[in-house]
Amino acid sequence: QGYTHPGMLAVIVFRYGGWVRNCRIPIFKQILEAYYQWAYSWVRFKLQIEIPRDTVIGPGFRVDHYGSILINSQAVLGSNVTISQGVLFGQTESGAPRIGNDINCGVGVKIIGGIVLGDCIKIGAGSVVTKSFDGGQIIAGVPARVLRPLLRAPEPNGWVPGAD
Repeated sequence: QGYTHPGMLAVIVFRYGGWVRNCRIPIFKQILEAYYQWAYSWVRFKLQIEIPRDTVIGPGFRVDHYGSILINSQAVLGSNVTISQGVLFGQTESGAPRIGNDINCGVGVKIIGGIVLGDCIKIGAGSVVTKSFDGGQIIAGVPARVLRPLLRAPEPNGWVPGAD
């Protein structure tokens, strides 16, 4: 995969945008900002990944498959969050989602509203999450519901230890 993987490029542009925002040298910041705006637009339109730099995302964030990914700027994601294509973290009048650590989102997952997801959750493909869940669970469905407990965090590739 390396640095040419589209998901990795989107994460690099996101992290770069946060770094540019904190730059304190005015003329240098303007030049870096112009490049960030170009790179952000390129990622947004070519890769179809929209991750505003104001979004709070912990370390270990990973985009496995690109395309149709939208993360609201008010969302808060913990560390080691893995997402696939078609994932949406959307805001409603109740707020934006707050996601814990060690979360794995399958293809097409929609997480909507001011909900809170605990640590160590795997969300099945195509699920629509509109209510809060405690950690240590596998959830799926429309609307999402608990399928079974999750005893260990999902691996970055989505594999659940002990599920085979």
